[in-house]
Amino acid sequence: MSLADAQADIESALEALMESGEKAVFSYQSDPVFDNDTGDLISGGTTGTQTAYGYPENYSNSEIDGTNIQRGDIKLICSAGKLRPVVGWLCLLDSVSYRVMNCEPIRESGVDVIYYVQLRK
Repeated sequence: MSLADAQADIESALEALMESGEKAVFSYQSDPVFDNDTGDLISGGTTGTQTAYGYPENYSNSEIDGTNIQRGDIKLICSAGKLRPVVGWLCLLDSVSYRVMNCEPIRESGVDVIYYVQLRK
């Protein structure tokens, strides 16, 4: 497969996710930042949301190990946003709230384009 073929496949996948994928809203909160010398609060932390479109699927029985991947976990293949989801973020998908357990990016030329996000209730 050539680089041009791979880029075309990625573009096609992103278009499909945007057109017919389910809306997933990630929410996050950053920790407050303190001055190490004085202990004074520099920033109270921030909260935010990020919307993606994706395709949720169940993990296969062979992927479920009971520790890292548990029965009931969801694999969300979704479009990438400005921020890569990290463990602890929340994801609202089909009116159900999940916790992000893992995120693996698919990258093109050093830029995240698609994420495989592991979600757990």
